[in-house]
This record gives sequence, structure tokens and C-alpha cells, in this order.
Amino acid sequence: MVLLTKNRGVYVRNIRTGIVTSRYGEPFMLSEEEELWEKPVTPLVRRMLGAPRLSLRVEEDPGVFQPQMSAEDSILLDAGTFLTTREEEAHEVVQEQDSDISQFAVVSARAEPNTLIRLYDESKGTSRVVAGPAEVNLEPYEEFTILSLSGGKPKTPGQIYALCLYMGPDYMADLIEIETLDHARLELQLAYNWELDNSDPHVAEIAFTIPDFIGEACKTLASRVRSLIAGKTFDDFHRNSSTLIKQAVFGSSSYRYIEVLNDGEVLYFTANGLRITNVDVQSVTPVDPRTKFALTKSVQLAVEIITKSQENDATHNAMLREQKAKGALELQTIQDKCGAEEQRIKLLGVVVENASIEQIGASKAQALAESEARLVEATADFNATPIRCSAHEAGVAAELSILEKRMNADLDHRKAMNDLEVEKVTTLNDIEAGKHEAIMAALGKETLVELAKAGPELQAKLLGALGLQGFLVTDGSTPINLMNFADQIAVQKQLVESK
Repeated sequence: MVLLTKNRGVYVRNIRTGIVTSRYGEPFMLSEEEELWEKPVTPLVRRMLGAPRLSLRVEEDPGVFQPQMSAEDSILLDAGTFLTTREEEAHEVVQEQDSDISQFAVVSARAEPNTLIRLYDESKGTSRVVAGPAEVNLEPYEEFTILSLSGGKPKTPGQIYALCLYMGPDYMADLIEIETLDHARLELQLAYNWELDNSDPHVAEIAFTIPDFIGEACKTLASRVRSLIAGKTFDDFHRNSSTLIKQAVFGSSSYRYIEVLNDGEVLYFTANGLRITNVDVQSVTPVDPRTKFALTKSVQLAVEIITKSQENDATHNAMLREQKAKGALELQTIQDKCGAEEQRIKLLGVVVENASIEQIGASKAQALAESEARLVEATADFNATPIRCSAHEAGVAAELSILEKRMNADLDHRKAMNDLEVEKVTTLNDIEAGKHEAIMAALGKETLVELAKAGPELQAKLLGALGLQGFLVTDGSTPINLMNFADQIAVQKQLVESK
């Protein structure tokens, strides 16, 4: 009797028909026409079945092609299968019989999550793909599809052997050599983020179409990068290396099996569903020593240019802040003057009001005194007195109205003049600031640098043309303007030559 554990099995061959089947889990007895059958498995497959993630690297395991198989690998293949006559037999007998049928155990592998394993049936000429996580058992005539992948930097074919295909996301690094338009040779180390589109069920069927998809993808991407950089100068590539490489990888493609998706963010290989989602420039190394020296010199020059540009920007910003501060101070002064004038106008209004009240009171008192004094004497004029008082009050009110209108007109005039003065000062400041900005923008940084250098260089050339052999030493109390002296000598020399 053959007793099997759960999910384990053995191969059984019919001697008469030659048909091989696999039996799992259930205990059974061999008939007179049946025998246990050992499935031939290559040493490479046995080593991969016992390796992590069902894959081996040639550089890390030089004995990957050794035909011998270790005892540990054998145990990994047939663990859980044993032969006994009765379930009650001793454990020692079970171990002894287990070692007798270990070579007949069903070959199995564990598919990890997010992986694919492809099995090919030689008898039927068909294949099936198993998606992890799952336990994969080989039928008698099935074989694993072995993936031979490129590895290392630069990519070399046949460096990685695997039974399962990892869906990603993951990255692959490659080392390529490029040449620019001006024949500068550079070595680039690039890292590509990739994944297989597991959202599409059709990808599982085409994922194994390209056995070495890593090598083919790296070759294609390297070709795209070389073709684009070949039309760029070294200076252009040095300034925009990351942008140019991303443009080369995710730019439009004329290849019929490559598509650009998501507005140039994903490169899609239609042959096997591979997606390139990102590219990272890890290093750029000049191959030619002269190019390396030119690159170092270019970097130093760029640093100097940036430093001078920052100094000019700082000077310009300081001048701009100073002009703004002066304008704000003048504006505040004008506003303070306007406020003082407003308070003065209010004071004048109060003074005028008090004067009018005093004048009205005095007029009323005088009128009442005169009316009381003349009341006895001029009884006949009793009815005329109120009329005279009303006329006098009307005249006073008219004078007061005229005086008030005159003061309001004067106030409006002064306010309008002050507003015009403020607007004039503000406009002049804006015009002056715009003038300075326009002059600086029109001249440019390089023109200012050349203007600053022109005077000293001309004077130095003039002194050199004179051929002076001596020198003059003086102290700080009696300075000598040698620059003007050189100009006079140059003018005299030109006059002599013209004569």
C-alpha cells in the first residue's frame, strides 16, 4: 500500500499501455500491471526548485549546471510521501520505505504571490499558466518553462535562471555607453522601474512570449537613449541629461510593438505586457579623460557664472529695496502733511464758527441795548425796529455764508493741489524705477560685465604700448592720477603719428 499525505502524490505507470498518471492524497495499492515511475528532472530544475524564489544566478552559484543533486534538494521534492503496509507500522519502517520511493514523488513547486509559472505538456502540445500564490504539481508529461534572463551591469544574457515570472513592480539597472553629436563618449548607469500589467488577464498568456524580457527591454531602451543623445551636443546633454533621457524613453515610438501611454508617463511593450513607469539616471561618467576634464571645467565655469549672477541680483534687489523705502518715506511725509492740513482746516472752521457766534451775539446785544434805550424815546419806531433787526441778521448771515464758501473753496483748492503733488511724486518714482529696470534689462548681465572691464583693459593696453621701463613711488598725501597721464600720453602719441 502507498500512503500519501494531503496535496502530495506519486507517478504510476501502466506497464501494459505505458500510460503514466499521478495520484494524490488517497492511499492505494499497486496492481500487477502498475509500477511507480520516476519523472526525469534535469539537475538545473532540481536546483531551482530548492532555491529562494525558484531562481538561480550563474555568478552567485557556479555549480548551477552540476549534474549532481544534493540530499537536501531531494528531500524538498518528495517531502510528505511514504510507503507502508499498514498505518500502524513503526516510524522507522516508514522512513526506510519513504527513502525507497522518494524518486517517484510528484514534482511540485510553490508559486509565490504576484508570480506566474508556465507549464508545457509535451504529449498534448499545450501549455498552462498558474498564477501565485498556488501549489504547482507537474503532470507526468508536463515540464517547467525555464526563463533565462539577463543580469549584471551591463546586462549579460543567461545570468539568471528562473521557473517563475515575477510580475513586479521592480527595477532593473543597466550600464550603457553613448556618444554625443560632438563625439563625447559617456557611460550612463540607468535604473528602470517596470511591472507587468496584471490588471489585464490577457497579459498572463503573453507574459512568456519573450523569454529574456529583461535583456530585450534593456536593449530597446538603450537603443532609444543612444539614438536621441546622438543628435545632442555634450553641453546640451550635460545641462538637460535627466530630461533628455526621459524624453528618449517615454517619447513617441515608431516601433509597432511599443506604445506610449498616460501622456508620455508609461512605455508599454505590447508583445508581453511589460510597462516601464520611470527611469532614473544614477550616474554619468565620461569615458574619455579629455571629456572628463572639460566637464569639470564646465562645472567650475557654471558655478562662477551663477555666483556672479547671484551677486548682481543681490545688488539690484538692494537698490530696488532702497528706492522703495525712499518712495514710501516721501509718501508718508506727504500723507502727514495732508493730515496736518486737514486738522488745520478743521481748526479754521471752529475759529470761524466761534467768530460768527461772537459776532451774532454782539450784534444782538447791541440791537437790544439800542432798542431798550430808544424804547421810551421812539415808541413810534416800535414796528420798524424788528424789521431793521431782521435785515441786519440777514446781512450777517449772508456775510457768514460768503466767508464759509470762500474758505471751502480755498480748502478744496489746497486739497486738489496736494493730491496732484502726491500723484506727481508717485508717478515720477514709478517712472524712475521702471527706467532703471528697463536699462538693466536692456544692457543685460554680460554687457555690464564687459562695460566694467573695458576701461581698465584699455588703459592697461595703452600703458603696455608706451613701453615704460621705470616706475614712480609717491605717498598718500600727494596722489598722482596715472590713468589720466596715460590718456594724455596716448593722445600725444596719436597726434605725432597723425603729423
